[in-house]
Amino acid sequence: MRVTHFLVALCFSLSLLVARGHFQPAERVYVNPHSLVYLTGSDVPSPAHFLDAKPLVASYVARHGSICSVLIDPFGSHLTKQMAYARCEDLSALDAPIVQKVSHSVQEWEESFDCRVCKFMFGFVGPAIRANDTDVVVQSLAAFVCPYLKNINQCQGEWQCKDLCDNIIREHLPEIIVIVSTGYLSPSDICGWIKVCPDPAPPPPVNVSGPVPVPSNCSDHAGEGEWPSWKLTSGEGYFVHITDFHMDPLYVEGTEGNCGQPLCCRARDGPPSDPATAAGMFGATQFNTSCDTAPAVTDSLFAHLAALDPLPDFVLFTGDAPPHDVWMQSRDWQLQASSKVASYMLKAFPTVPVFFALGNHESYPVNQFEGPGPDSWLYQAVVADWALYLPADAQRTMAYGGYYTARIRPGLRVVSLHTTVYQSGDWWLKLNYTDFTGQFPWLRDVLTQARALNEKVVVIGHGLPDSWEEAFSVPFSALVSEFSDVIMDGFFGHSHVARHTVFRDNATDTQPLFTGYLAGSVTTYTALNPTYRTYTYNRNLQDRNLATDFSQYVFDVDASNAQRKDLGWNLLLSAKAAFNLTDLSAGSWQRFYEQLPQNPDAIKKLIGMRYRGAVQPGGDNPQDLSCEGLSVRGDLYSKCMGEKEKFLSAAKQQHRRDCGDEPLFGNGGWL
Repeated sequence: MRVTHFLVALCFSLSLLVARGHFQPAERVYVNPHSLVYLTGSDVPSPAHFLDAKPLVASYVARHGSICSVLIDPFGSHLTKQMAYARCEDLSALDAPIVQKVSHSVQEWEESFDCRVCKFMFGFVGPAIRANDTDVVVQSLAAFVCPYLKNINQCQGEWQCKDLCDNIIREHLPEIIVIVSTGYLSPSDICGWIKVCPDPAPPPPVNVSGPVPVPSNCSDHAGEGEWPSWKLTSGEGYFVHITDFHMDPLYVEGTEGNCGQPLCCRARDGPPSDPATAAGMFGATQFNTSCDTAPAVTDSLFAHLAALDPLPDFVLFTGDAPPHDVWMQSRDWQLQASSKVASYMLKAFPTVPVFFALGNHESYPVNQFEGPGPDSWLYQAVVADWALYLPADAQRTMAYGGYYTARIRPGLRVVSLHTTVYQSGDWWLKLNYTDFTGQFPWLRDVLTQARALNEKVVVIGHGLPDSWEEAFSVPFSALVSEFSDVIMDGFFGHSHVARHTVFRDNATDTQPLFTGYLAGSVTTYTALNPTYRTYTYNRNLQDRNLATDFSQYVFDVDASNAQRKDLGWNLLLSAKAAFNLTDLSAGSWQRFYEQLPQNPDAIKKLIGMRYRGAVQPGGDNPQDLSCEGLSVRGDLYSKCMGEKEKFLSAAKQQHRRDCGDEPLFGNGGWL
């Protein structure tokens, strides 16, 4: 069924928008003639209005021919045969009253127009699919795909956009046919969730109670490894946290890093048009490049980790092995990436337990988890890859639902959550808005058992609750608050930046419980230097929280490229010394973030840690950083920011959305 040529690309244009991972300011201003129609008094778009707009566009071109030119794009649907755009190199050349009106209304009008078109199309596409009457619709829908993706800066160039469109269709065709054909989601729902229309009203918190589908037995130690670190029961130990590898086996030095597609630096992208955007030996961190982890960096990291002396007590990996080639993937490709990371871990840490969590990029297509059964192709393969580190009980639940628990050491247990099933980027979740993996009742049962066994718990997952649908993040906050005597700390990834957030009590959101740490990504994607963290902890587990300090290690890509030499992983900062903390308890972090807006030195260091020396657009609002550190959910962040939320710079807002570092966004991005 060819109907999906538009449908699929539109549905997943948001995933590509954020998966691009960085914001590039437009080089020229585009004035849409629909806005001119609006300014002349039209209120509802129609074919007649588009026709009426053409003389206005022609008039502007005639008056400013040296500045503006007309670009006619085929639209292809029965709404109109052609749409005209006036491309203006300098908006100030237009009449002042028009400039003022355009500046205040063009974005609002274009969003309204796109929303109406989107709802109209989905209004007749769904019935057409169900009736298998797609031939008449296909061309009109397909004609919108590439222009739409180009307009949201997901591709540049005719070939690049066609390649992007064709492969999105190939990947998402089966899913979209199923989802749209059910008729369960209205056009308003679909267009709101892909951010073309205003967000639909959020559903109420889901019922997360119920039977445990595949229970864990925390007293069953069958298949556990006898790790050397278990013999060390006193003193200070340490562990390693790595996240968001996004290793690219097709990375090629000397290729184009700004290729006009979401991921570049591959042989297919050819030589660079500008030396500044060339893929270096160790990667590319320029803000206008889109490149994942170079093989040289992967090799460097694991050689460095294997040489640590003493070895860590344990290692955490919080997901995302595959690269960001989200329009060029397959199940086999995803499994190869996951298996590759596991093989590196096994080689570097044969005597150290490694615990992992699934990321949103492990799935195929990206972000799409359907649930137990349909996702067994992934879960069972992952169990096989990581079997050395997974006891029998953990293998059973992992193979079922993508989550598990295991002992890190006697008295300390890891709970690995499959957080990506709660992100709004998963369209199967829209179709079945429930806890369809049964993870919540399983988690309650595990925490109850851990409390009875006098065990402490470390929670790991890919995305913090600020990247989840609110209907799931709210009950999760209540659950972990209830078991705050058991949970010591949490460790996450996804957003690529290095940061942390205080979990507070669910009743008042004032009492600090534990901290959610994000180590920062290995990948350079979103213009960041590769990084990882080590954390110290007391092996007697008598502290309220687990981490007693952390150290941030960074690989300087630009310096290594310049010298064509691996300059190693160097200490950027240690938390207690850098932020003048007596300890890393949740209470200390709460006080730190409450006082942050009045502490310019801490702000500077926090931003330096966050971006690891990379140049970022716009500034970081001190209140924004403070609220982010105190708000584990998007609704709490908005409440903390209040009116100040409106004054974040446009560049900052766009960057936060693109990079997934964005509680406001709802799904935490599509990285």
